[in-house]
Parts: sequence; structure tokens; C-alpha cells
Amino acid sequence: MVALSIVSALQHYDKQLAEVDKMLEKMYEMPTCTLTTILGVNVITVVKILSEIGDIKCFGNANKLAQFAGITPLHLSSSGKGKDMATKQGNRKSQATIYFFAVQMIQISSKGTPIQLFVRITRSVKKKVNQYYIWNVKVVAM
Repeated sequence: MVALSIVSALQHYDKQLAEVDKMLEKMYEMPTCTLTTILGVNVITVVKILSEIGDIKCFGNANKLAQFAGITPLHLSSSGKGKDMATKQGNRKSQATIYFFAVQMIQISSKGTPIQLFVRITRSVKKKVNQYYIWNVKVVAM
């Protein structure tokens, strides 16, 4: 009895989310936006990214946009030795959205290509996995 009520509540919420998605599509007309064609990306994700970034034409190239979003690695070096770390600069909300967007792409990927790329990079260079995860998110997002 409880399980049936939970299932019916979830179905009701799914219908409400679909209505909200339709309303967002009407509010944010995106004729040139192709982000929703990517598996795992819906209108809500696109609206989150666009609302945090604003006018994308303000950025000269993809690197400037990635730096604004906070997904570029930070390279620290001293006396010939260097290491890459996740930066704490940039827009935290867009960083989180792009991070979860990239994780969703990795989970949905039918061929596992992003995962294979990630494994290949981490195996080829003996560094901490977290240092390359941010880099991998940048590659997937751009």
C-alpha cells in the first residue's frame, strides 16, 4: 500500500517536472542552442549554465569561459617541479553544474569513451586522479 502511494507520487512529480521543462523551453527560446542534443542534458541544465554564464559572446575563447566557470586546472610549480590542482576560483554554481553535467555524460555514455579517456590519461601519467578529473571535465564540457 505504501509502495503504491510512493509510486503514484513519483509519477505525479514526473508529470510536474515535464510541465516545468515545457515552461522553461517557452521562457528561454534557444533556437541556436545545441546543448540539449547531448545525452543526459535537459532544459534545466542548459538554463542553469546559461543563467550563470550570461552572454557567452563576452568570452573571447573557450579557455576564458572555462576559467570563468572555474573548471581550469591550476598549475603550481617551484624549482622545476610542478603539479596541477583544482582551482578554487571562478563561479561556483557554474562549476558545480558543469561538473554534474560531465558526470552525467560519463554515466550515460553507451561506449564509455569519456571513461576510457580518463583511464588512459591517469594510467599514462602517475599523478593523483583528482588532478585529472577537473581536466577531463573541461574536455568533456568544451
